[in-house]
Amino acid sequence: MTVKEHKVVHEAHNVEARKAPQHFYNSQPGKGYVTDMQNYQEMYQESINDPEKFFDKMAKEYLHWDAPYSKVQSGSLDNGDVAWFLNGKLNASYNCVDRHAFANPDKPALIYEADDESENKIITFGELLRKVSQVAGVLKSWGVKKGDTVAIYLPMIPEAVVAMLAVARIGAIHSVVFAGFSAGSLKDRVVDANSKVVITCDEGKEVVKPSVPRRLLMKV
Repeated sequence: MTVKEHKVVHEAHNVEARKAPQHFYNSQPGKGYVTDMQNYQEMYQESINDPEKFFDKMAKEYLHWDAPYSKVQSGSLDNGDVAWFLNGKLNASYNCVDRHAFANPDKPALIYEADDESENKIITFGELLRKVSQVAGVLKSWGVKKGDTVAIYLPMIPEAVVAMLAVARIGAIHSVVFAGFSAGSLKDRVVDANSKVVITCDEGKEVVKPSVPRRLLMKV
């Protein structure tokens, strides 16, 4: 496929532009994948009765694979060796963001309702792709690469989603740490995961009192 400048955001100019499948356009907008409770029950029963057939269909229809999987499922939970989509390769960030931004960049991706209503916001897929690409670019410039671990110590804000998608985009591993944890608890998790970078913020607003992730991080 031809690598060309992205029409949605210039930060993604090194991303291979892949055309979304026709069924994706047909389902936009306002047509849900699950139409009603009966449809849900039918899908649920199919997933229980024949999980390999069901999830094989779902994976091929709704996910983009960089490398196809050779087997849907192997092993079992009882033996502790269960595995899904063996040998398959995909990029979670691309599947969650890019292909939706290509189809409809103005479609809402995140609807954020803050404790303070004046801070409510809607982030479109085009905006989300721009933010994710920017953060991913910064992480790469800092030397973060595939297999590295990045700790995310953020409150429940849109930037936490952006951070997770950016880390996944470059093949790194995100270690999400609850923003209410103490400096000691944060230190244990950063050290245990051998995190190369910690993404945090100066302050997070809560109903009771403000939290201070960055100040606690300084204690680590």
